[in-house]
Amino acid sequence: MQLKNLVAALPKTSTVAANITIEDDINPARELLVRERPFSEQGATEISVGLYVIDLFKIDEARQSFEADFFIEFRWKDPHLVMSQSHCSIASCRKTLDEIWHPAARIFNQRNLTKNFETTVVAPDGTVVCGQRFNGLVSSPLNLKRFPFDEQTLKIQIMSFVFSPDEVQFLVNHHLTGLAEEISLPNWSTNTPIAHTGSRHIAQLNQSFVCFDYELQVKRYTAYYITRVILPLILIVLMSYAVFWFPPGQIMPQVTISVTAILSLITYEFTLQQSLPQVPYLTVLDKFVIGAMVMVFLALVETVTTIELAEVKLQFLALDLDSWLRWLFPAFLTGLAAAAFWL
Repeated sequence: MQLKNLVAALPKTSTVAANITIEDDINPARELLVRERPFSEQGATEISVGLYVIDLFKIDEARQSFEADFFIEFRWKDPHLVMSQSHCSIASCRKTLDEIWHPAARIFNQRNLTKNFETTVVAPDGTVVCGQRFNGLVSSPLNLKRFPFDEQTLKIQIMSFVFSPDEVQFLVNHHLTGLAEEISLPNWSTNTPIAHTGSRHIAQLNQSFVCFDYELQVKRYTAYYITRVILPLILIVLMSYAVFWFPPGQIMPQVTISVTAILSLITYEFTLQQSLPQVPYLTVLDKFVIGAMVMVFLALVETVTTIELAEVKLQFLALDLDSWLRWLFPAFLTGLAAAAFWL
């Protein structure tokens, strides 16, 4: 209930909504280090971090990213900001990050984010609470080899580009970290998100920085692809299977069915490309589509072969070939499905 009230209390708009870039996020380290880091003499300064995803809008397979609306809270204690009760007021408790020390935490894998809201409040005992709300695109590598039976891990990575793990330590705020019950992602199911902290080494800088990772496991609903993609493909392949049941002398029905199956598959392939992810490797569905095209083409080759055998008075060979393929063709189709979807 407290979390829902917190999200509901966030302003809908901000005074300035700015696009965030990595270059802008790397604040000058000199200014931050000049200010005294809290508890620097005692070791690493502890920062509590919580991330709550308010909504997920879309997962873009082609761009390897997803669109989200989320809230981040940073909480730490700074003894230099302790105030007496007589000096405490609403005006004195509200600060900007430029006025105080902060861990310089930024979203590492942002692609096109807009910061809609930011507030920093200092309690009389020196506790600093900084809340930020973002929406936009976040990059996240997707492995689509099992598409459309795939599961993905969506990540939001927060990192300080100034402080090492020896200087700042992120702690997960489990009470805040989570996911809204209702999200705008109809084609995926979601699991409970997890968060963990650690360090990340940047090879270009030859330096490690403290980081916080939010991970959400999602699984694609496959009913759409089974009914709209896989089942029509199977029907087209089975249509070409009908040529094995015609006598070799009936040329027109066999040729008509074979050519129709080929044209139907080509047309369907062009339509299908609009709903398939454009990746440089073959997915499970790609393998099945290619296999289906090969089977339909081989059925056309068999049709031409039996017609030629009948023309040269070898009709008994044509009948034997049809008889064998009546049983082998379904077996090949079953093997194709098993190899593509389960191996």
